[in-house]
Amino acid sequence: TKINEAFVDKFDRPMRNIRIRHTIIIDDPYNNDIINGLKEIIPSSSPEPKLDKYDYERIGENEEIIEKGKTEYDLKEEIEHLNSKSNAQILVMVDDIP
Repeated sequence: TKINEAFVDKFDRPMRNIRIRHTIIIDDPYNNDIINGLKEIIPSSSPEPKLDKYDYERIGENEEIIEKGKTEYDLKEEIEHLNSKSNAQILVMVDDIP
C-alpha cells in the first residue's frame, strides 16, 4: 500500500497498518571494516514484526475492507442493520422491550 493512498481516521492515522517490509542500501558511506565483529552481529534477515496494540485496533495488512461485489449502499445497509440489532439488544437488557 502506498502511504499517500491510505485511508486515515480523524487523527490522520492510517486505518491499515503500514509496514516497511524491505529496504535497499544504495550507498553505504561508512567503513564498516574498521569495527571488529560487526559482520557477526548483523542478522542475515530482518526480524518478524511483533504484534502491538495497533495491530488489534487497525485493519490487518491482508484484511479486505470491502468484500468483492458489495457496493457502498450495501455496506451502509449492513451497518444500519447491525446498529438496529444492537440497539434492540440494549433495549431488551434495560427491560424496555420484552
